[in-house]
Amino acid sequence: MLFNTTTMFNNMGEFVGDYVKVYGWGDENLIFSGGKNFSVFETPFGKVGFLTCYDIEFPEAYRIMALRGVDLVVVISAWSMHLQPRWHAGLLAGATQNLVTVVACNSVGMNPANLPLAGDSKMISPFGHVLANANTDEKEELLICELNADQLQAERDNYPIWRDYHYDMFDQTLLERY
Repeated sequence: MLFNTTTMFNNMGEFVGDYVKVYGWGDENLIFSGGKNFSVFETPFGKVGFLTCYDIEFPEAYRIMALRGVDLVVVISAWSMHLQPRWHAGLLAGATQNLVTVVACNSVGMNPANLPLAGDSKMISPFGHVLANANTDEKEELLICELNADQLQAERDNYPIWRDYHYDMFDQTLLERY
């Protein structure tokens, strides 16, 4: 069995855990076995979760991690240029609708089908502000952005989404299942 996996190590080089992509895009399901959960990892900087590429199209992925207390969602992707508007929309929706910071790294160049990849790596605040954004051409870039975790938490605490949320509308067994 093959898995599309993101692995996390701490600052000492020790294995923390991994995330296996849950949603396969089209024929990916013929090659890779899908993951079974949306893991959230404790770090000295807060709780971190991962998504891979097409996973961002499914709002429950973000919601499950948000209900587990995630602060930062890291997305690794090879998103095609012709679908770039969906890339931005999926990242923005995940961040704003769940009050999480999203850091999304997307490939540049060409995919195996010889289609251009979108680039457009970015960091989005829980309020939809694009804090850093790479270009959409074939040039690799390094983005550096400083976050103030205390400020982000204060803003999250003051915004009523989780106080107003109807938890009974969400099937809580999904938190156990995924």
